[in-house]
Amino acid sequence: MTPAELEPWAMEFGGLVLGGSSPIVIEEVSGLADLPDVRSNDTELIAYEGLWPGYDWQGGRSIDVMATVNAYSHQELSDVMALVYSALRSTHEEQRLRFRIPGVAQGVEAYVRARLRKRESPIGRRWAAGAPALNMQFVCTDPRIYPVDGPAGRITREMYRGLGASEGGAPSPLVFDAHSGLFIPDDSSAGGSRDAYCRNGSLVARPCTITAYGPMNGVRIRNVTTGAFVGVSALKVEAGQWLSFTANAARDEWVITLGEANGGATEVPRTRWDQGSQFWQLPPGVTQLALSEANENENTQKRAGVSWTPGPFS
Repeated sequence: MTPAELEPWAMEFGGLVLGGSSPIVIEEVSGLADLPDVRSNDTELIAYEGLWPGYDWQGGRSIDVMATVNAYSHQELSDVMALVYSALRSTHEEQRLRFRIPGVAQGVEAYVRARLRKRESPIGRRWAAGAPALNMQFVCTDPRIYPVDGPAGRITREMYRGLGASEGGAPSPLVFDAHSGLFIPDDSSAGGSRDAYCRNGSLVARPCTITAYGPMNGVRIRNVTTGAFVGVSALKVEAGQWLSFTANAARDEWVITLGEANGGATEVPRTRWDQGSQFWQLPPGVTQLALSEANENENTQKRAGVSWTPGPFS
């Protein structure tokens, strides 16, 4: 059975949920946003200063979680601690420690493979008051962080083109800074037009899915960062339809599909693509994507979304 998606600021291990709306409140997590231990292979030089540089490799990862149990009766405390005892136990096999913490793994739901090494909950005044501390330590032989499969592990961005803000388009977000005053951020532009700044913080390049929504008279997506583009200028996308650009199984070419409101879809043959269309992935770093229309109509706003599942994080 697929586990339920986590709320923001929540973790799960062995079926026990910490944080979110759980009665177990997370106080602090260390080791999850840190760079794992590095195993150096530098070699000492004989009769000479310094070291001979070797390859650095990541070691394991240790994660410490400090939490507090909030129980309003002796019965509730017993029930919560029963879940704690059943989930947090020593095992020989690693299992998923899932989490969804803004800023870690770009805020998507992700996991590490971990084993429990320590569980502490001192009995004292806090325990008697129904708020015992619960401290845990997890160890991971694989230090990498992996996004989960499915929508919970995907990042989405939107881009717009045309229709000024005074005509009902997307307003340009103004930001105030003590040094700069009011300004428009780099990832926005005036007049209801906005590019998508896709930030891939993972270790590898990842394919993305781009969906442009009708009505549009000819769709073209530009990779502003590299200068590449992909489009079908001769295809009119009606209201209720959408044009989807996804990677093929080999992740070396686009598959372009015209979707219908009734759920049907038709693949657009390569012969109808714009000449010079190129495939790309999102490498680590920032990729700027822009939406344009072959037969520009400024009286209507065009909208497209881009989504991707990042790769592993260190």
